[in-house]
Amino acid sequence: MPQEDARGQREGIGWVLSSPSGIRGIVDEVLFLNDGTAAPLDYKYVEYKDRTFKNHRFQLIFYGRLIKDNFHVPVTRGFIIYTRSKNKLIEVPIHEGDFRALDGVVKGILDVIQGCR
Repeated sequence: MPQEDARGQREGIGWVLSSPSGIRGIVDEVLFLNDGTAAPLDYKYVEYKDRTFKNHRFQLIFYGRLIKDNFHVPVTRGFIIYTRSKNKLIEVPIHEGDFRALDGVVKGILDVIQGCR
C-alpha cells in the first residue's frame, strides 16, 4: 500500500510527484541533506562508462524540479548509482540555469500539445 504525506505519495521505491508546470514523475529516492538541500537519487541498471550521459543528467534536473516544487527546498545536486558498476555513486551538480532550461523545454512541449487541440 502506498505511503502518503503532505509532499507526495510513496509507491514502491519511488516518490510520485507532480509540478504546477504540468510535469509528473517517479523519483527513485529523495535525499534530504544536512545542508538544508534535497537531492534526487536515481538508480541506473547499467555500467558506468567514465562519464555521465546527457539524458541521465537531464533526468536528475527534471527530478530536481519536482522536488523543489513539492518540498520547497533548494536542489543543488543529484546522485546516480550505477548498479552494474558495483553501485558506483556519482554526484551531479545542478544549477538554477539548468532549471530555467528545463522550464523552457517543458513550455515548448506544452505549446506543441496545446497547438494540436
